[in-house]
Amino acid sequence: CHSEFYRYVQWHNLAFTTVVDLEIPSFVFHYEDYSNRFEEVTDELIAFLELDRRGVAPPFVDNKRYDSYYSVEDKEHVAIFVQEFATKRTWGHLQHY
Repeated sequence: CHSEFYRYVQWHNLAFTTVVDLEIPSFVFHYEDYSNRFEEVTDELIAFLELDRRGVAPPFVDNKRYDSYYSVEDKEHVAIFVQEFATKRTWGHLQHY
């Protein structure tokens, strides 16, 4: 299981590093943004990608919760693990989870 958390952190580390190194624009949004402001985020993403909205987006189903998979102690250990391997920018985006 720890390898999955490591891969997750590394993916974010490398994505943020690539954006900076290649000086390319990026658009960051979080899973809960779709739950809280689906239409706004969808419009922002479409604008970022310089696309036109076509049709109606399918409804977003916010039911992916994994809180019950881990104990409080597990979550604390995962947070320490993630913080240890994350860059400052990655940690800034992931710490609220």
